Amino acid sequence: MKRIEFFSLARPVQERFIAATRGHGSPAPLLVSRQPPPLVAIGWGLLSAAAVGAWIAVLRLGYGNLDSALALQPKALLGVEVALLVLAVLLALQSRRALRKRSRLPFVPRVYLFPIGVIDARSEQVVTHGWDELRELVVGTNSARLAFAGGSFSFPLTSAAQGEELRARSTEYRERVADSGTAEKDLVVMDPLRDNGFRNPFSPTDSLRPPRPAKLPLLALGLLAGAGLLGVGAFELRNRSGERAIYAHAVLQNSVESYRAYLARGGKRPEVSELLLPRAELREAVALGNVEAIERFSDTHPASKIDAEVKTALQAALRKELAAAKAKGTITALREFEAKYKAHLALVPELAAARVAYLAGVLDHFQKAVKPSKGLWLLARRLVVYADKHPGAKVAVRFSQQESHTLEKNEHMLGASAYYGGDKTLPSHFLLGESARSGERRAGAELSAALDRVFPNDLLRFEAGAPVPAGPAPHFEEPTIFVSYRFEISSPLVSKKPRGIYSAVGLVATTALTIPDQEPAQESKYTAWHAPDVKRVEAGELLPENVYNDLVARAWSKFIAKYTAPWIGAEAK
Repeated sequence: MKRIEFFSLARPVQERFIAATRGHGSPAPLLVSRQPPPLVAIGWGLLSAAAVGAWIAVLRLGYGNLDSALALQPKALLGVEVALLVLAVLLALQSRRALRKRSRLPFVPRVYLFPIGVIDARSEQVVTHGWDELRELVVGTNSARLAFAGGSFSFPLTSAAQGEELRARSTEYRERVADSGTAEKDLVVMDPLRDNGFRNPFSPTDSLRPPRPAKLPLLALGLLAGAGLLGVGAFELRNRSGERAIYAHAVLQNSVESYRAYLARGGKRPEVSELLLPRAELREAVALGNVEAIERFSDTHPASKIDAEVKTALQAALRKELAAAKAKGTITALREFEAKYKAHLALVPELAAARVAYLAGVLDHFQKAVKPSKGLWLLARRLVVYADKHPGAKVAVRFSQQESHTLEKNEHMLGASAYYGGDKTLPSHFLLGESARSGERRAGAELSAALDRVFPNDLLRFEAGAPVPAGPAPHFEEPTIFVSYRFEISSPLVSKKPRGIYSAVGLVATTALTIPDQEPAQESKYTAWHAPDVKRVEAGELLPENVYNDLVARAWSKFIAKYTAPWIGAEAK
């Protein structure tokens, strides 16, 4: 095998070889291979296409995907994409260079079978495989294959006869080449790469040289610059289009997560951050169904551009809470609503109407249950109005025992009686002092318990209060039922067995209900006498020491029934 650089040959040899490959000179090729594909150029071209494919793949990374961090690509990827395009251009230029290099050869780049052997002229490196290197000759119907020590080559045959002729002549050529006595002129006739000594006087003397690339590769520079511009332009266009795609997806999903993902990916549309995302967050807050969720939203969006929508949602939630409070049917529920949402009461003017309706309902119930007089209804209204303005309002029931007109004088008469049982039986022991206070406490508790059923307890309560010293009624700072009373005695009755004398007890009381408003107190007077139950004493059913306690208990019980009857209606009559 012998390698020859074609462009290093002398000009006459170059021209002789060119003519021989084209069939114009001597020796003529016995067989010529088919035109081989430009594998090198194809390889560079495939690599260039792969670089373009990689560029497209990188360009598509994360496109339109809200969940991808590359939905809008960072500048770092711009460098990668431009580099891939520049690489694709360089590879394409290399493929073009390979094609041009092949097409600029002065001879047809193929494999030729000459009498001297096979000459591989597919590049400027011309390789000769002599007959002495032949290892195998296979002749088929349509082709012949010759295997040499340095390679194997196939040639098409036009007919079977051409194959047989090749088989016969190959032996002849092998022997002639191998024969050391073969003259040079015979070898020149067999070998197109030998100098035959002929010189064309009209042909240049310098050897053919390979074409040189242009000193200023304008095409290459233009393509590379174009690749850079294409990379930048495609990057910008891709991100703009990608932004529109993820915006469309975010709007389609219309959720907090989608809008947050849009902003996290680099989306900068102000309507998303200022309108769409807040609206989605507001929807979630509304879906929770409570005022607190909307309040939290409002606190985290103090300067929201959807303030009107927030107020509408908050108002709807407040009205829902107010409806729930009204449904409980208590003033406590309305007051708790007012205290809990006092910062937003301007949004629920219905609260005032709800309070009025509740209080009206209380009075309506009182009217239907008791059928009070006009004066009592007005008094009840005053109490309800006061209680509405003073949460936790109470009506104190307080007693003040005044000096008796008859107790001291009539006790002297009892002492003069033959039935007098001694000092321990005097009424003053039972009608004054701690015994009287104990009676007041029991009466106050019973009176409060009876009146406590008139109004809802969370609106107004009646409670027994501290006693008031004897004298004029003081000024009260809270609603008060003030019972100013005295015990009188007269008309004694005697018990023969056991012997005793007991006076009748009269309860004389003035009751005033005062309310700290502009209206005067409502007063009523009460007087009732209670005779001692001597028959029960004589029958042993009532101990003598309990006679006056029984009288006091009956006196207060009758007083309470009389006073509360107008308030609680037929139930207590």
